[in-house]
Amino acid sequence: MNNIMPEKLKNNLVEHLPLIFLIAASLLIGLLTVRAYGESWDELKFYKYADDALASYGAWLQKGEIIPFGNTYDNYGPAFVIIVQQTARALQRLFPGWLLSDLRHVLYVLFAQLGTISFYFIARRWLKPFTAIAATLLFVTQPVFWGHTFFSPKDIPFMTSFLASLALGFRAAGAIPQRNPGPAWGSLPCTDRRKILIVSGLWLISLVFITYGAGLIFSLISTTIRNAYASNGNGLAGSLLKSAASDFGTAPVEIYIRKGNLAFIWLQAGAFTASVGMITWFFARKFPALFRLFTPGLVLAAAALGLCTSTRILGPLAGLLVGIFMLKTHGKQAWPTLLLYVLIAQFIMYITWPYLWPNPAGRLVESLQVMSRYPWEGQLLFNGAYLSPSEVPWYYLPLLLGIQFTEPVWPLFFTGLGLGLWQWARTRRQGDLYTLLGVWMILPLAGLIVIRAPLYDNFRQIFFLLPPVFLLAGVGLEFILEKIPRGARFNQPLLWVITVALALLPGIWADLRLHPYQYTYYNSFIGGVGGAFRRFETDYWGISYREASLKLNQTAEPDAAIWVSGPAHLGQVYLRDDLRVYSGYENERLDTYDYVLSLTRYEADLKEYPEADIIFRVERDKAAFAVIKKPTHNR
Repeated sequence: MNNIMPEKLKNNLVEHLPLIFLIAASLLIGLLTVRAYGESWDELKFYKYADDALASYGAWLQKGEIIPFGNTYDNYGPAFVIIVQQTARALQRLFPGWLLSDLRHVLYVLFAQLGTISFYFIARRWLKPFTAIAATLLFVTQPVFWGHTFFSPKDIPFMTSFLASLALGFRAAGAIPQRNPGPAWGSLPCTDRRKILIVSGLWLISLVFITYGAGLIFSLISTTIRNAYASNGNGLAGSLLKSAASDFGTAPVEIYIRKGNLAFIWLQAGAFTASVGMITWFFARKFPALFRLFTPGLVLAAAALGLCTSTRILGPLAGLLVGIFMLKTHGKQAWPTLLLYVLIAQFIMYITWPYLWPNPAGRLVESLQVMSRYPWEGQLLFNGAYLSPSEVPWYYLPLLLGIQFTEPVWPLFFTGLGLGLWQWARTRRQGDLYTLLGVWMILPLAGLIVIRAPLYDNFRQIFFLLPPVFLLAGVGLEFILEKIPRGARFNQPLLWVITVALALLPGIWADLRLHPYQYTYYNSFIGGVGGAFRRFETDYWGISYREASLKLNQTAEPDAAIWVSGPAHLGQVYLRDDLRVYSGYENERLDTYDYVLSLTRYEADLKEYPEADIIFRVERDKAAFAVIKKPTHNR
């Protein structure tokens, strides 16, 4: 064994060496360039929400209350932003010269590498090592993904969490024993089977009631206390309350309700702990072998799913895919493991999402409804027209997916899809890949197109549905590489490298050319970002305000008055302290300004002070993202 293990580790290291180089290169490039990317439009609010969510832990235990943020932010789980916020603050003590937003972006880059690793190991289930790393490179170098990595607190982190949940879940599924530990169900005496069913059933019912019945109990507490208060202490509840509270009838009723809720919270925690202890004791005494199911891999996979769901409510789709994989691979033998997987994931989700605590069932449904029909009231630019999200045509997604991925992606995808399905029809091999493709991507995308879901900011909200595109592109690329002949006249490895390089070249070239605005990328089918300018959305996050603000710092005289349109808080992050910043959010508005800073989104550059001279543009490939103007009367 001692001789075999080092050799196995050596082989694994050699196989995964390209992935190690890819991660190292991504981190190096990311850390060297991270401070070129501006803070995005919504980041500030997300981290205010993170602070409120974190404060809710103390408020819940001390007052029986949470601190809701409002404006749908609560319907996103706070797990990721809380971790990032607290870690970035700790890092700022070590690097005081860095902006807090830049340190958050460093953490985004670090976290994104988990998505790269996860995608690679998912791809390795169906692709050979060389093709798996090629598909991973094609995925990572997409400008729309690479750009969002640096400043998105929502979409890339959720896609990363989703991929990590799948990779860890698939690995845990592979470790399920072929036979359940302990005696077979059929060989147990009837009395033992009856005990297991009764104890397990009662435990699950109590668990559901303790957690998902909380909203009903809080409502019952509130109603009972209000009725007792109104009856002036008459009746059973009134008498108990009057005898327990010396200030009954003088203090506001909300104080009693708060104390009643707090008492239930501690009772709830005690009941949960006791129920877990009892069920653990029962099975430890009767069936200790079942505890072998609690492997580190299973717990890690379930925790990843719980955190994924506590990032966005659509995380359970990853759990569904893992469940399908478990059942398809192991049949009914997977059920005990799958049940533990779901229970642990739900527990992690629950404790990391304070907004759920007062009414878990109701607020989960609310979050699902909000995320599926997001109430965004803005206007989006699509093919030259400004539309509300409910007005987008059915081809909104197909068109944008066609023009925002690099040119090789879809030919490779359809090659892989067509050839893969043809081979599956003949041999029934890799059916799990196409099951995964259908449930993960095809059905959700078809549903979004059919119901004309209210999307905006192009398709960033559905990034997590798109990795299968690159898995199938890898299948297509593998087929092409296998057709390259080998022999004395052909250097097959070199031709493989050249073929992959040609597939990667459009993305890498665009990443260099558009830096740091890679996420505004459009391919040559639409004429690049210049051809998309004022036809489709470009810098909808407003990150170009960083470059424009730094330019204004070099230009503006001391104490200059600056008008900033749109997300003015982004300008304030980077503008000099002596500059006076005004925006549409301010009550005070001056008659004249020394400079005007505008985005081109919503054509603000054309509408805000149209007579002013443009003295600087933030632009790439003839597409302007932000402009600095100097009103003519101030020259």
